[in-house]
Amino acid sequence: MKSLVYFEYNILNSMVRGGENKVAEDIKRKNMLPVYADENLDEISTSVNRKEQFLDLYERLGACHLHFPVYSCFTATERCLLNDIRLLLPKG
Repeated sequence: MKSLVYFEYNILNSMVRGGENKVAEDIKRKNMLPVYADENLDEISTSVNRKEQFLDLYERLGACHLHFPVYSCFTATERCLLNDIRLLLPKG
């Protein structure tokens, strides 16, 4: 079973600026699964020049979208869902 590692915006930014190989090697060696949440996508959407780079990086790393569903009264369901990023990216 893989351990989840949360990839927030600052980590992505650092990787895009040149640290991708080392982090990618560590992920593979330590059998980790990179995950991101809706908040990460919100931050990426405000990026002026790197939106595609960030999403491409998530795809190369095999990252999954981490989602915590809630009941209609906004209480936690005590579950989480993981979606493969390749299912979320437009085809083309």
